[in-house]
Amino acid sequence: PAPTPAPTPRPTLSAACDTVLALNYSQITLSDQDEEASYDSDTYGHATYECALAMTTSAYEQFDKAVPYLWCVIGHCAERCPGDGCPTAGAGLASADECESAVLNLLGYATRKRVDVVPTDFALAESYYRDALALWDTNCGAWGYLTELYIQQANASAAESALASLCDACGASDSAVATTLAYYETSTLTTPDVAACYPAPTASPIASPTARPILALTHSAVPAAR
Repeated sequence: PAPTPAPTPRPTLSAACDTVLALNYSQITLSDQDEEASYDSDTYGHATYECALAMTTSAYEQFDKAVPYLWCVIGHCAERCPGDGCPTAGAGLASADECESAVLNLLGYATRKRVDVVPTDFALAESYYRDALALWDTNCGAWGYLTELYIQQANASAAESALASLCDACGASDSAVATTLAYYETSTLTTPDVAACYPAPTASPIASPTARPILALTHSAVPAAR
């Protein structure tokens, strides 16, 4: 069995975020709006990427709330990026495309993980990941989550293709690669042997053969003539 993961420590968040995290879906949304426009920002303030990220961690797992909340975040990417007000600036993502890609990736993840929608809308989650990658094709997290989606669906060929794209785009040392390979191990699929997903072996130096000593023949070493 897989080892029990250590609990994720709860990050230090703003008071506004703490308030939103303490409420349920219906309390932070407006019932007369479509989900994409339903987060009640007038009451609870502008949504932030850091708070949305917290909702999707194992410390909270508030995937249903994350969806309308993230739709509020994404609207600020084009308005505020690049610049200090860019929602993803704290994550080192300064451009509008990177910001929207990061938010769409979380939307795909939350859509795939939420349990209040049955059956899971895999097609919608996939569309979010694909849109994220169209904006930023080296979004390693999106490639990893897309691979997980196909693994979850037991779609071996699509999962292998997405895994290869992840490793080609991000390199074997990226953390998303290790996380995705670990996800394979918990599934019913066989982990594909994609060379780009594993570090190239370091070649050991080839030692030159030790030269045999040259022995000078002396008269004493030559057998005496009989």
